[in-house]
Amino acid sequence: MVTTEQMIRRKIKILLASEFVLFRKGIKSLIEKENNMTVIGEASGKNEIFSLLTNSRPDILILNITSPVGTFNSICKNLHEKYPKLPILLFLENSFEFSIAESIINGVRGIIWKENKKDELVEAINKVAQGGLYFENPDNCSISCHLSQKIGLNREACESSHKLSLRETEVMKLIADGLTYQEIANQLMISRRTVETHKNHIMDKLNVNKVSEIIRYAIVNNVN
Repeated sequence: MVTTEQMIRRKIKILLASEFVLFRKGIKSLIEKENNMTVIGEASGKNEIFSLLTNSRPDILILNITSPVGTFNSICKNLHEKYPKLPILLFLENSFEFSIAESIINGVRGIIWKENKKDELVEAINKVAQGGLYFENPDNCSISCHLSQKIGLNREACESSHKLSLRETEVMKLIADGLTYQEIANQLMISRRTVETHKNHIMDKLNVNKVSEIIRYAIVNNVN
């Protein structure tokens, strides 16, 4: 007979951290409708996070803290230093610009935005818990290509990179840097439609289906 403890072990174990009780309860309610996930703890701040981690080993930490940028990055850094194998999934409402880049260095493996849907949250949890990355809102998120070595990813073979034109490589880098299509168009002095055409060509040549995969390719292959 399968015990409750054995069933929990088979699930993705999640620690929820947010100063907002309603946020924690709402996310927990969504998560626990999934057969392969369970919330093993809730924390309202830094001290509670570290207290819970003393006696539990979650597969992923979902972090939603509206602290000043310096405090926010400090929390991520401290977590990553003490628990380097614990992936962090951030829940954010606004882009922190450089703080996002710094948080990635400090163990963040994905970002969920207020615009994302439940299915995207579930996908993000599954990907991050399995060692992947999830950055699905490139129009709002600033991600720098030069972070690849600091994240500790192995550089992938660049077999497809020579297929990209110089302009396509420029567009890919700017997408990975978090610029919107209009901002890219302004910077390169081309139309937004031309930017989207370049983006489509990049996706075809790299054989990817999502903009997030372009970003991941740029990060892993250190496109600059």
